[in-house]
Amino acid sequence: PVVFMVGCEERLLPLRLEGLPADPQEERRLFYVGMTRAKRQLYLLGARKRSIFGQSYRCEPSRYLNDIADHLKSLEEAPPPPKRRKAEQQINLFG
Repeated sequence: PVVFMVGCEERLLPLRLEGLPADPQEERRLFYVGMTRAKRQLYLLGARKRSIFGQSYRCEPSRYLNDIADHLKSLEEAPPPPKRRKAEQQINLFG
């Protein structure tokens, strides 16, 4: 099978929420189990920036990614999204 694991960022993996006890060793174990399910291809995905509860955060890669040997991984970054045109510029396109 091909496995996609999303949210491979600090604050999500391991999860950090106020009021909840942290169990990073259990999360590391579950991360490992998820990776071992991949027989053909494994994709570990993370965001550079994420909005959570209306607040925007800059994201750092999960510390668990450091446990993977460099020769087993390759980094591919998505191209930046296209710049949006201002509403006025868009209206002028129809003028």
